[in-house]
Amino acid sequence: MEKIRRIPEPELLPSLMGVTGRMQCETQWKLMVSLLEFCCCLVLVNTVTVDPPAELKILDPGYLGHLYINWTLPASLQNLNNCSVRFQLEYFDTYENRWRVVRTREQSYSAHFSLEKDACVHVETLVSGSCVNSSGELHSASAEAVLPARLGGLHGSKIDHLQCVFHNGEFMDCIWTKNNIKPLRCCYHLYYWHRGMPQAQECPEYLESHGERIGCRLYQPALLQFAEFNICVNGSASGLPLQAAYFSLQVQNQVKPAAVKALRAEATEDSQFLLEWMLPEGGIPQICLEFEVESVLGGTEGPKERNMTRLQSFVVSRPRLCTSVCLRVRSRVHKFCADRSFWSEWSHTICLPVGATGSLDHCGGGVSRSSGGAKRRSEFTTVRGNERRRGFVSRLRFLRRWVTENFFTPRCCFALAAEEAEDARRGRR
Repeated sequence: MEKIRRIPEPELLPSLMGVTGRMQCETQWKLMVSLLEFCCCLVLVNTVTVDPPAELKILDPGYLGHLYINWTLPASLQNLNNCSVRFQLEYFDTYENRWRVVRTREQSYSAHFSLEKDACVHVETLVSGSCVNSSGELHSASAEAVLPARLGGLHGSKIDHLQCVFHNGEFMDCIWTKNNIKPLRCCYHLYYWHRGMPQAQECPEYLESHGERIGCRLYQPALLQFAEFNICVNGSASGLPLQAAYFSLQVQNQVKPAAVKALRAEATEDSQFLLEWMLPEGGIPQICLEFEVESVLGGTEGPKERNMTRLQSFVVSRPRLCTSVCLRVRSRVHKFCADRSFWSEWSHTICLPVGATGSLDHCGGGVSRSSGGAKRRSEFTTVRGNERRRGFVSRLRFLRRWVTENFFTPRCCFALAAEEAEDARRGRR
């Protein structure tokens, strides 16, 4: 029997429609509330402000230009969650005259400044993370601090220049020059500091000329290499202070080796000279030295040729058209051990006249002759035994002959080999 669907009576329809409408309104209201909450969150996130660091200060602990920079987190960011905070520091390098930029999560930094100029520092706050709803970082405005330069003292009384030389890696002399307008009689003081010292100290030994201080001598272990070495030179004249001069250097870049000694040369059988020498005295390691060999043909005033080597020996070709060759050597610190260095003084010069038999004479600055006019035999300083010297020369000759035979084939041999190859190719045809 077919079931008959009952149609609601007309008076019941309004009540059913009211229930359905109320359900739809409640659903729409919930959606609207959720959307409003989401929008409010977005507004709150996007209105997060990033304030600059607080209490920015530049502190001078008395280290002759090594200053401390301190700041604190702004109060608006102290309770911020789900965020990463770091700082961007910009300061003007007064020694290189350029701005430097450093990013750090710390709230302090230290750097070297010349106290003769204003020390200027800018610091920004950088915020990133989910709290800022951004893929990048939000930057605050810059907080700025300036430490004024120290320009006290008699006008124009500051020293002109300071030259520091680390002799033989053993002691360092720092010599200053005066300005012509300075008072005639001054009493200078030099102070120095590096990171291994708790405080700055005065020069332990002054260098004097005509009763006036012109420099300072410092010895190990007061010299720390591969670190900033800060120096201040001030003083007084007639009871009035002089203007202070500030300098910063690195000791390993001021090295001047001692002069090379025990220079010795001998002729080989293949028309060349073997020049050998001893290492200069001092505390400079052999691996840090390089040498320059100067050879002058036809006496000390002839054409000059200079060659670099890191060995303690050098092979010089015997001149064909000249009757002599003069040799000398100097050294400096190699670039692998320092950014720059001073050349040592030249060694003594040995001149090697070449006679018909290839004999050598030691003439100092030129060819020495005896009273009878005959050339005297060179007196070489014996550094190694004769057996070791002969073995070295023999190995050197074998190496040179092997290289010549295997790598430096004369051009005519290449041409002959090409012709033979062409004839063989034609014969095969």
